[in-house]
Amino acid sequence: NNMSGFGTIMKTSEGTVAESVIKAPGSLKIAQAGNPERYFYGVGRSFMNFNTRQTLRKAKDYHLARTEWEEGRLEVEPAFNLNWEEFRPLFRRETVASVHTQIYQVLMTTVKMVAGEFNIRTVLDHSTFDAWKVAPLVNADESIYTINGPRQLHYDRTQRRLMGNAARWWQGGVRKLGINTDSPVVPQEELTYQASMACYYGWKPYEALKGITKIPAEALMMEHRLGSISVGLDADFCLWTGDPIDPRSSCEMTVIDGEVTYEASEKRVF
Repeated sequence: NNMSGFGTIMKTSEGTVAESVIKAPGSLKIAQAGNPERYFYGVGRSFMNFNTRQTLRKAKDYHLARTEWEEGRLEVEPAFNLNWEEFRPLFRRETVASVHTQIYQVLMTTVKMVAGEFNIRTVLDHSTFDAWKVAPLVNADESIYTINGPRQLHYDRTQRRLMGNAARWWQGGVRKLGINTDSPVVPQEELTYQASMACYYGWKPYEALKGITKIPAEALMMEHRLGSISVGLDADFCLWTGDPIDPRSSCEMTVIDGEVTYEASEKRVF
């Protein structure tokens, strides 16, 4: 199975689980190529695509049947299935699918299948190597977000040169572009450094800052609470010695929900 389950969106602050969790389920994690086929003999991309499609079809059929009954268009109540019940917010577009997808053939399938065929809000995790070639398809669906990483450079054998992944996505017109570390592949505390490397290889610093704040919040449909410093949003912010995209800068203080949760003057961690 190349679906690991539903993730939870939470804040990294002290307190109970109920206080930390802000959305559950937060997203469905799907892995398309690159990892699942290594685990068992004969499990290639064709089988993985079949498996993803048939699972989503079963979930969608269940959702549509339950919806018809809830709206009074179906007399007999369909059997309640806890396994498929969690999928229903996906088809109501209330949550997203976070898809491990990287080279352009795989990413093209993600866009056409998950976002296109099933009309699910899709977050393209990784989107590395030559995936930027799918930019025209990504631009055609305004609900797709591209969260690039952990690799920030790619040697293109057709053009015979190194190029920055984020820069190529940007050149392709993709504006809903963020950064990830694929932790623990790259430690999560190096998120800002990932953004720095994206700029080193051709991206724009201000857009990179948005790519680790506002864009991820929008991708997870949490922009009404997170991602920017605005009136009415949660009081979450950090104080830095300088530009967070500059590797020479460091975080001095972190505030979550208006409470100081980290202060470097007491104990510096990073």
